[in-house]
Amino acid sequence: MLNDTESPKTIYRNVSVEVDRILKKLEGSPENEKISAATESARKILKDLQEKINIDIAALKGHAEWDTFTIAFYGETNAGKSTIIETLRIMLREQSKIKAQHRFKSLMNKHGISDERFEALRQAILQNEESLTQLQNDLKDSVQQHEAREDALKEKIRHLQLLTAEKMKAASLWQKLLRLFLKLPEEKARKKAMKNLKTVEAERRNDIKRFTQQQLKEQRRKTALEKEHKRLEEKLKHLEVFADGGIIGNGRSDFTVETEPYTFEWENQKFILLDVPGIEGKESQVIESIGNAVQKAHAVFYVTGKAAAPQKGSEGNKGTLEKIKEHLDAQTEVWTIFNKRITNPLQLEKGELISQDEQDSLQDLDSKMREQLGENYQKVFPLSAQPAFLAVADCLLPDSSNAKSRSKILSKFSTQEVLCKSNVSNFHELLTSKLLKDSKSKIKRSNFNKANQVVKAATTQVTTIQRETFLPLSQQLKQNTEDARIQLDLALKGLKNRLETQGERAISDFNNTVRKKIYERIEKDISNDAFKTALQNFIEEEQVVLQSRLPQAIESELKKFQSEISAVIERFREYVRESMETYSKIQARHLDSKFELKIDIDNGVKWQNLVGTLVGGAFLFWNPAGWVVLALSVVTLLVSLGKALISLFSSSYKMSQQRQAADENLQKIKHQMEIEMRKSLDDAFPALQTKVDEIKNAVEEPARQVAEIIATLVESAEKLTILSNTIEAKGAR
Repeated sequence: MLNDTESPKTIYRNVSVEVDRILKKLEGSPENEKISAATESARKILKDLQEKINIDIAALKGHAEWDTFTIAFYGETNAGKSTIIETLRIMLREQSKIKAQHRFKSLMNKHGISDERFEALRQAILQNEESLTQLQNDLKDSVQQHEAREDALKEKIRHLQLLTAEKMKAASLWQKLLRLFLKLPEEKARKKAMKNLKTVEAERRNDIKRFTQQQLKEQRRKTALEKEHKRLEEKLKHLEVFADGGIIGNGRSDFTVETEPYTFEWENQKFILLDVPGIEGKESQVIESIGNAVQKAHAVFYVTGKAAAPQKGSEGNKGTLEKIKEHLDAQTEVWTIFNKRITNPLQLEKGELISQDEQDSLQDLDSKMREQLGENYQKVFPLSAQPAFLAVADCLLPDSSNAKSRSKILSKFSTQEVLCKSNVSNFHELLTSKLLKDSKSKIKRSNFNKANQVVKAATTQVTTIQRETFLPLSQQLKQNTEDARIQLDLALKGLKNRLETQGERAISDFNNTVRKKIYERIEKDISNDAFKTALQNFIEEEQVVLQSRLPQAIESELKKFQSEISAVIERFREYVRESMETYSKIQARHLDSKFELKIDIDNGVKWQNLVGTLVGGAFLFWNPAGWVVLALSVVTLLVSLGKALISLFSSSYKMSQQRQAADENLQKIKHQMEIEMRKSLDDAFPALQTKVDEIKNAVEEPARQVAEIIATLVESAEKLTILSNTIEAKGAR
């Protein structure tokens, strides 16, 4: 048994050794080879369980934490486990978080990154974009204005040119000569307009050049601003890994794929928080990580984002409730965290964090969880992690959504107000006081309990297999055996009745035939001596006939009996096979591996040989000739002297006396033969009964084998229960 003086860390090794000891003790070979063969199935079950226990114990031993109190945050995908842990890392100044924040701030200073710098840069970029837009619009307006003036001057020049041409056409010769010395007013006006047009065109070119130069200047400024922005963004990538909230998911179901441990120290006491992958994402990728985490943890927070009890699964698909039962059943302390999703600061202005409807739903959640996990389940704790995280985080990427949300919340509430309204301050108190209190005892109790749960699970499995598989199978086999025994007895009784009937019929036929023959001879008026001789001869003749015919009738009945016995045995064996198949399928559901239930139905018995010797050997004791030959010894005339004298004078009287003598002798023979026949049957049937009893004994063998399996399983369950009680007692100390 487990040593009371052993160190706690050896519990897993010693449990494995003790389980081996219990199960190997059951491997001793009984003297009865049949029973030894029968227990093979039980040993196969126990061997499979032993391997499973050793694997589970080895897993516990490999992941057990004995020195530092460990708390796992376990639950649904995207329920906020990482957000809660990140908030606690900041509040409790977890060392890796402090280092990350220090690095974050150092890089911020080194690269000149700040919220103000990003805001100033953003404003400068906006102003630059506005300036470029304004210059573009001003250039467009200027070009349009110059083009309008140019068009007006060009139209004026064309009009003056037409007027000049018309006057020249209408002028006299004298007027034309004068024009050589004097210009027309229209010509003077046209020349001035052309000069103005050149001036306007020059102004347009100058404005275009000026605006273009301004645009180039602003474009260069824009390029510089964008380059600076890009430089800062590149630097932000270096900051991102150190920013608060880096462990928080982004909505992907597989964001957290490995369990992350975070070590804390509070009032000189170390403890670890485990960020466990979600149980509703790509679970096949993280199932091992989840299992290792809950094996390591001494307390567990089940985190859910729904104010509702976990749901059961459907056929072939585990629901959240079944997963919780499977993963957390061995935990000694389990809490539920309802992480209410709050994205708007206005939601914090309400008086209570959760509504009455949510409170009612959470009471149902408590009830369902306690139903699954028993007294180790504590209760639900409501909080809202996101606002609390934003309130305490001070290393957020500038211009990020988190930074903007933080500004929005802190513009309405102080950090302490947010922690109180989100109930995270109370959760901080729960964690650092109640959970950490007496942590050494909790570590020991938790680890002992996990080992005990493995043993209990094995005990339950053995008991369940025994109760739900082998016990019903035993009852079924007992019923089948009893039915077979009754049918065997009925077949034997039927055989005896039929043989007796065949004997009586043969004796009666013998008697009637002899009577008929002797009566025919008497009718011929024979003498008494001739009568006696004829009667003896007829008896001898019919004895020969009887001895030749009776064995055929007996053989027919024996074959019929043999067929009945064979049918009973075959039906029984078929019933046993069907029962084995049925309960083997039930058995397979109780074991994680493929298992074939094996019971030796024949168990070395050669049924055909046994049935053959049954009808062959037993009836060597029953020889019809032994009781048929007795007939001659009892034949007498039984005719008195007086009657003999009378018969000399009366032929009819003589024949009457002869018939009477024949009847009396035949009746006497018949009676004697029937007595001898029944005596012969009675002498033969004990040997036959012995053979039938051998068959009955063989028929009972499967039930005996199953009974031996049940006894083996019961013994192992009892020993495992004793081991479980010992572990439980040690864990409580």
